[in-house]
Amino acid sequence: MVSPEKAPNTTRPAEFKVVDRTEADRHKSVTQTFLSSTAQNTCRTLGWVFLIFGFIGIMSPGFMGAHLTPVHNLIHLVSGAIALWAGRSRTMDARRVAVTLGVVYTLFGLVGFIAGVPGYPSVPNHGMDRFLLMPAPGMLELGTSDHVIHFMIGALFLIGAILSRRRSGTAGHNVSSLG
Repeated sequence: MVSPEKAPNTTRPAEFKVVDRTEADRHKSVTQTFLSSTAQNTCRTLGWVFLIFGFIGIMSPGFMGAHLTPVHNLIHLVSGAIALWAGRSRTMDARRVAVTLGVVYTLFGLVGFIAGVPGYPSVPNHGMDRFLLMPAPGMLELGTSDHVIHFMIGALFLIGAILSRRRSGTAGHNVSSLG
């Protein structure tokens, strides 16, 4: 028989604190935001930019001088959805998406300047463009402002992927994730 003085201690030590589920979830969310990789943050940010630009393009096809046809806007909306998904995924997935979208959009920009020719787009309220590229005339037309925007967006995706790789300290491992 164990005497009351010698009974095992079944109480919790003072340093343990019972935390309700919502506080723990909030802390985890904030911690994950701080520990998100640069690729994840880049994908989330540019994903929202693509979605906003896609919706604005539907209402204003000449926004920022771009040639925003319905097909072009759909491509922006799909790119935005993919980027947002990647921003909520593992670091490695975010890096892959950032590299893929970075290469694709950077190439769109470069090809536009290399293969674009002087011409008049079918998009209303646009004059002659020195570097007009018309992969699908009337459906998908890219002008100088599109090439500049695509090149810049592609470069930002690539920078996010490169900085994420450096920050994690290892190639292909997700050191900054909570799991």
